[in-house]
Amino acid sequence: MFGQVALPRFDGVTGDEGLGEIVQAAVRSVNRAWRGKRAPEVRVLPHELPARTLPTRDSEPKKVPIGVDERALEPVLLDLFDADQNLLVLGDGGCGKTNLLRLVAEGLVERYSSDEVVFAVMDPRRTLRDVVPEEYTGGYASSPRVCAGLAGGVARELEGRLPEDGDLDALEPGAIRGPRIVVLADDYDVLTTAGQKPLAPFVPFVSNGRDIGLHFVVARRVAGAGRGLFDPLVQAMREIGTGALVMSGDRSEGQLLPRLYASPQPPGRGTWVARGGSARLVQTALRAPGGSHRG
Repeated sequence: MFGQVALPRFDGVTGDEGLGEIVQAAVRSVNRAWRGKRAPEVRVLPHELPARTLPTRDSEPKKVPIGVDERALEPVLLDLFDADQNLLVLGDGGCGKTNLLRLVAEGLVERYSSDEVVFAVMDPRRTLRDVVPEEYTGGYASSPRVCAGLAGGVARELEGRLPEDGDLDALEPGAIRGPRIVVLADDYDVLTTAGQKPLAPFVPFVSNGRDIGLHFVVARRVAGAGRGLFDPLVQAMREIGTGALVMSGDRSEGQLLPRLYASPQPPGRGTWVARGGSARLVQTALRAPGGSHRG
């Protein structure tokens, strides 16, 4: 049926001249005159969130805070060594991927000793070279060839953590020999160009990662992710369930995670999906005052 919508103005004028200013004035008048109970103000995510505003090790000794969510502006916590197991970050250049990887690494170093965690850093653009202290560094590589060698060396260490009879069901939860190994890989799409698979030695160990102390923090661009998500390592991570963050990117890449598409977002903004949880919009923290989101 046809209908007629009234002009939202109360000054007797029948046209739409200066309508915006008139509506603003009317809203201000109503606001000043109202004496009853008010609805709570709508809170929105900040465009910049300093890392110093997040919980410290004293209040969160195990989980790493990475940002705040849109629903309640409560801290978003990465539980890498238990619930989340791994972290997959998808986002195009300048969205804040590298800043987030540095934030995660620094949070783990703050909460665990070098006897408890060690890093294998895969860094083709060399943006993570100084993020991990020397005593925490198990290896560093910046080219696919060197990454493949480092992955192979770590895989041999992991073989020693498996039961001698090959019975994976015999693994006892928490019975990890040696420190947990965190594979920190930035620009994974660069490492896997031209069909290269430098991190393939890790694939057989992904499903038992929590029991043998193997965890991944992997970032790649949204561009090309439609194909890149079928990389053997990324696919193995997704099959067991992993924490994921989809940051700024082009929707035309299609569905990246169940019912989740990339879209243009401000730097640091993304959709967080905890392992086994629902999606929620978050703002990741910026590491240093006056800094900028990178990667």
